[in-house]
Amino acid sequence: MGAENRYRLLGAIFFGGLAGPVALLFGLQISSASSVSLWLNMELVFTALLGHFLFKDYLGKPGWLGSTGVIVAAILLTLGEGIAGIKAGLFVGLACLFWGLDNHFTALIDEIPPSANTFFKGAVAGSVNFVIGLLFSGYTANWGITSLALLLGFFSYGLSIVLY
Repeated sequence: MGAENRYRLLGAIFFGGLAGPVALLFGLQISSASSVSLWLNMELVFTALLGHFLFKDYLGKPGWLGSTGVIVAAILLTLGEGIAGIKAGLFVGLACLFWGLDNHFTALIDEIPPSANTFFKGAVAGSVNFVIGLLFSGYTANWGITSLALLLGFFSYGLSIVLY
């Protein structure tokens, strides 16, 4: 694999697999899951804006309008949570920015198939995030729950990216 694609893969692993999930968890600690789920729509906004400003993609009026609508709607729908909702929005926004970078790096990798990309992200980022979780809270799940979580991750993350 060429150096350019190695850097893209490392960027995808770091931003999409490590930094994004950690920022998301900080947001989840201070706000409700429903508020955070609304903020998660900003991933498409950041992907579009990064594409426009950094990767020279075209973003027309409908794209600008849609991106603005997503941000305004998330703000309006989370105002009831007060400052906690806004703070969570900042953390989740940061996670979405990281995932926007991940989306672009992943799209630019042209020497390995999506299944290999997914494997590397899962092996590296998944292992590091698992260790971070162990350090902060310990391991309390039984093997049945662990098996179900791995199965869910396989279908909702791994298989979906391979099929995409």
